[in-house]
Amino acid sequence: MVIRRRHDWNGGTSLSISVVQTVAEAAETDPLELDPLYQYIQPEALNTIFSPQIGSRGHNLGTISFTYMTYDVTVYADGTIEVTPEE
Repeated sequence: MVIRRRHDWNGGTSLSISVVQTVAEAAETDPLELDPLYQYIQPEALNTIFSPQIGSRGHNLGTISFTYMTYDVTVYADGTIEVTPEE
């Protein structure tokens, strides 16, 4: 099952927190039960790469994909987060 969510750039939550929340939804668990995201990717780097200030010209270009626990995660520059279980 693929879970897709859209990060709210104006919501006050960082992109990396939105990733953790989306993976927790896919895993049907509390986000605090997951491994720390920094064991898989640098959260601040993720937040910075797609931040609206940096990507204002081409904010909807690019993706980053990585494995987080047993899930494949793809983050799109427009804020879309896609989580699928590893096969």
